[in-house]
Amino acid sequence: MANYLMPPVVRTLRESYPHIAVRAEDLPIAALVAGLREGRLDAALTRPPLVDDLESEVVLREPVAAVLPVGHPLAGRDELRVADLADEPWVLTPSHSWPPWHRKYETDFRRAGFSPRIVERGTSPQGLLALVAAGVGVTRLPCSSRSLRDSGVVFVPLADDEAEVVLVRWAGGAPPHRPSTPFARWSTTSPARPTWPPPAERRPSRRHAPRGARSAGPGRPLGGGSTKLL
Repeated sequence: MANYLMPPVVRTLRESYPHIAVRAEDLPIAALVAGLREGRLDAALTRPPLVDDLESEVVLREPVAAVLPVGHPLAGRDELRVADLADEPWVLTPSHSWPPWHRKYETDFRRAGFSPRIVERGTSPQGLLALVAAGVGVTRLPCSSRSLRDSGVVFVPLADDEAEVVLVRWAGGAPPHRPSTPFARWSTTSPARPTWPPPAERRPSRRHAPRGARSAGPGRPLGGGSTKLL
């Protein structure tokens, strides 16, 4: 998820706080939330909605697309609405994978006037794309997911639909059982609000670590992502 965000985020963090060790991890959403709650992670990049005891800040918004198999009758359209897919078989992730996400999906489908006919479940965006390419059904994914597969599927933008990426941390500052870190302060003051597609990379201005910044230690994970942690 949003892998293109990782290089600028890691680079900016290292330039701002050169004494902090950064470790990136790829975790399922439930493990990500548990890591934040237990203090094993300082911050994460993921998609909302989450849970009340985590604090989040939107860092990116991007369009969402209907993902169709090549040759599908709607694949040649310039734009679709979710309601246009009411009669299609759908492939989605398991409802237990992260209930807050699936409650949002259900609300979106109800607003479009239908309940999807789910014929198969995939455990990841890559799995969903493989099922679509095999002709099993259609799905709905952020446009950045196009980078995961370039054959067998067609992405058609969905009108008035967007996905967010949020920077998440323990609500109220440092997670329990651990003092605050420089990254927690950095995460709440970052002015970046990128959009998709991301602009050409520019070398960020050099900033110096604040006096007294401490190292997170060589084996300590700092930050995270939705599936992509940092």
